[in-house]
Amino acid sequence: DMARKGAEVGKQVFTTGVDYNRQMETYVTNFTTMLDGSAAAAEKLTADLEDMAASTPFAMADLADATQVLMQFGQDSETVMGTLESLGDIAMGDKNKLQSLTLAFAQASSSGKLMGQDLMQMINAGFNPLQTIVDKTGASMADLKEFMSNGKASAVLKKQMQEAAKEVARMGDEASVGAKLLVKMA
Repeated sequence: DMARKGAEVGKQVFTTGVDYNRQMETYVTNFTTMLDGSAAAAEKLTADLEDMAASTPFAMADLADATQVLMQFGQDSETVMGTLESLGDIAMGDKNKLQSLTLAFAQASSSGKLMGQDLMQMINAGFNPLQTIVDKTGASMADLKEFMSNGKASAVLKKQMQEAAKEVARMGDEASVGAKLLVKMA
């Protein structure tokens, strides 16, 4: 009976390993396509995502999905990890917030404008870039909304996102377990 249980556990471990390797190959294949056929760049990106998954509360699938969204909206492979780390810090380990922030940031970056819909998505996920700008610059919220309606706010969005991520990281244990995410700002 012990031998049979041992064999079952061994089979589960083997199956899990095979499934994991299959999923990693899928990520490499998908990223190779997104990186104009560069398997080497796709393997590096996948390895970087694995490292990030090992050191954060996010699963590899969450990070790979967010990376694909960012790249589909035009984020390049050179800056995607820094952007993903900032978004992860702001999300404080919450995969649903990461998903929402990623989509909103990707849309705003792609269009070159911070639209009201993107702003609302960010606010609903716990990040108000306009409030961050008000806090840093002393500008009024009314001025910023006018600035945003003229399509000029997206240029400062990434900088404010990075500032917010740094602030979350500085808060440490007081913020949440998710605040322990690594900050490697470009």
